[in-house]
Amino acid sequence: MSTSDPVGGVNVRAGRAIQIVHRSFRDPSLRITEIARALHISPTHLSRLIKKETGIGFRALCIRLRLTEGKRHLLDPTLSVKEVASLVGFNSTSNFDRDFRRLYGCSPTQWRSQEFQMNGERSGTRTHETSINRTEHQPFVVAAHGETTLRSHSLDYTRALTARRRRSGGTTDDGTT
Repeated sequence: MSTSDPVGGVNVRAGRAIQIVHRSFRDPSLRITEIARALHISPTHLSRLIKKETGIGFRALCIRLRLTEGKRHLLDPTLSVKEVASLVGFNSTSNFDRDFRRLYGCSPTQWRSQEFQMNGERSGTRTHETSINRTEHQPFVVAAHGETTLRSHSLDYTRALTARRRRSGGTTDDGTT
């Protein structure tokens, strides 16, 4: 019996796991072992399936979803960065800040300031969807040590993970290989 969808070629178990992750990523205690147990497969096998379908590992997928949601919440000026980090499933603000910097090239506070500055809005009344669509699909400019560079969010994150893998001998601290 095949576990792949005949039309899209997506592994059914991987698809279910990804749906679970999309529903549950805000839970800081979310573990691949729990999802694997629910799907009656080993965590190692599930990890391979997720990576095959998404191109990134389980932990990186959770982080990416949390950060994308975090950006939406950062557009609400009534929420502090600490509150946003907690809302999207980070156990600490420092982890949120570190992962945000890795993926987007600036701190959450800097990103928020740039967003409000670019749009001339401080009220947070702009629709969240418009901001996310623009920033997710287009490169943006980041000032680093007086230099301005063009960066692609997902490419920078992937490159950073690849470089860390090479330095560490094949694994990274976020669980991807």
